[in-house]
Amino acid sequence: MEELNKKFDDLVRTSFVNPLKQAGFKKRALNWTRQTEEFYSLINIQRSQWNSHEQLRFFVNVGLHPLDFDNPPNTKSPKTFEFWARLRSDDLLSNTPGAFEIHEDTPISDLITELTYIVKALVEELNQIRSVELLIQKAFRRRPMDAARTYYAIGQDDAALSELQKLADEFGDQKEFTIPALIQRLAFERLADRNHTNDKG
Repeated sequence: MEELNKKFDDLVRTSFVNPLKQAGFKKRALNWTRQTEEFYSLINIQRSQWNSHEQLRFFVNVGLHPLDFDNPPNTKSPKTFEFWARLRSDDLLSNTPGAFEIHEDTPISDLITELTYIVKALVEELNQIRSVELLIQKAFRRRPMDAARTYYAIGQDDAALSELQKLADEFGDQKEFTIPALIQRLAFERLADRNHTNDKG
């Protein structure tokens, strides 16, 4: 395990520390945070709890939280679950793995090259997300529940309803995915009032 940890430390130092520092991120343990005019951002390395002497597995997590949303994350000691958008690297970057592994025979230079490219690409993606609408388009394009939640938070109720309809169409045979059930589950009070008014009409 000591050899795997050494490879992991080399990878973190080369692929994460320097590129993220240059991009304006501040490091704390395996968390890097940055604040722009629009968002709090987090890049986090999560080591698997099932690691062994033969394998070290880890994930690259991303958090985004609009500055004007309630309940901002604690940026001094951030946790991914505190962010509005909680993503894995492959949610933002297609054709990249969702998890990474180090073994004793892993050529670490190859993995460093791959991770350096991915980290820089993640920074480029984050730099392009300059509004909540762009966050939805880039991060939630395959996650209609999160897209609906975000549209509702910024007052775009019709767009939120459209995302809920995608879920209802996909899982229409399950009663918990009907539009009224989804509205209740997500506590979309404005849509509930609208739905109630339509029923009365």
